[in-house]
Amino acid sequence: MSIARIWSLLVDAVAYTSWEAYKNEEVKYLPQSLESITTDSIITFLNSAVETSFVKVEEIKRMEKVYNDYRSTNAEIPKKREIFYGYF
Repeated sequence: MSIARIWSLLVDAVAYTSWEAYKNEEVKYLPQSLESITTDSIITFLNSAVETSFVKVEEIKRMEKVYNDYRSTNAEIPKKREIFYGYF
């Protein structure tokens, strides 16, 4: 596996996370570097993550379940790392 591929994957993860944060905050304008991100981008990111073995399909399914369960509770976003890790 190429180090460049892993770095690219990490950059994609940070970009997508930033894009989601800006969308969540409902800002009027996104930074230019984030304007091209779409919901299709996350599919490409996840496919790349699985392809490089950065993450396994089972882990993605677990993240999706945790995310859906968390959203259904309307709980406050955890501010401590240990609490956040506890969800997984």
